Amino acid sequence: MGPLGLNWTIAGRSAHTCHIFVAENITNKDVFGEINSYSTSLDKHTDAVQKFEPINDLLKAIQKEEDKQDKICQRARLDPSKESFFPNEQLSYSSKQGYMEPLLPTMRHHKICVDIKKYMTNIDYIVHDFETMCKNLKPYSKRVFIDMGASLDFHEDDQPVVRLLSLYEKFGFVFDHIYAFEINPYDANDVYKKLLPEKYMGSYHWINVGVSDKKEDRLNPLYSILKTFEEDDFVVVKLDIDSPTIERNLANTLRENDDISRLVDQFYFEHHVFQREMHPYWLGTMRGTIEESFKLFHDLRKKGIAAHYWV
Repeated sequence: MGPLGLNWTIAGRSAHTCHIFVAENITNKDVFGEINSYSTSLDKHTDAVQKFEPINDLLKAIQKEEDKQDKICQRARLDPSKESFFPNEQLSYSSKQGYMEPLLPTMRHHKICVDIKKYMTNIDYIVHDFETMCKNLKPYSKRVFIDMGASLDFHEDDQPVVRLLSLYEKFGFVFDHIYAFEINPYDANDVYKKLLPEKYMGSYHWINVGVSDKKEDRLNPLYSILKTFEEDDFVVVKLDIDSPTIERNLANTLRENDDISRLVDQFYFEHHVFQREMHPYWLGTMRGTIEESFKLFHDLRKKGIAAHYWV
């Protein structure tokens, strides 16, 4: 049996994960209390993010006044006058990337346990430390977003990746390059005239082919694109192509290849393991266990990558 007897370690069996959020007897009083406390903290954080007034491009401000970078980066702090939204070490921490959400077995917003249709693509569970990200910038840094699985109409009019890009922009991060790989064929006119928000026209590179997991393949962006950037650049990678073997190989490349992992700051990955709540949606693409997924994301975070579950 896995942790707490919930079958999180048994290969091929879809493990329940919502139990720990809704029933005290599944864990114990203390653990259940901590889980509920975190849920309350996350709600406060979500509210603060939504109310945050958008700020101007932080990199441009740093380029103008490099000696004031720390003060400039404080603009990305949610509320400088209040204590942390997450007391008692509720968050994970990386000396390189700062604070991030803990790894939870729902592998997305825990409120799917209440209403899965409403919260399945909600990304408010992801915690970003934009102030620390800002402090890592250099005046010459490039800001890069690599999107593997870049369909802009999969979720109809509500696209999680567009919400993510808008969130970065709200906190002063405007991407210089967005490389979008998508295997399903699209009419470029539809992409650029109908699906893509106009504000991204100057930075968007639409690459309408699937990605490869082969080393040195030009269609493997972890090699062909990343090698054109430096460690001082700010690089975000999103991986969600619903092809288990290729996805896992790419994720393991990040875990095992230090020359590549050192270039990546933020990583978003929808990891299709055997998980009961997502079973109807991931049918046919599930591989591995929740425990194995935790190990992967933990290893990536130890390498200095802020690894987040994606939707």
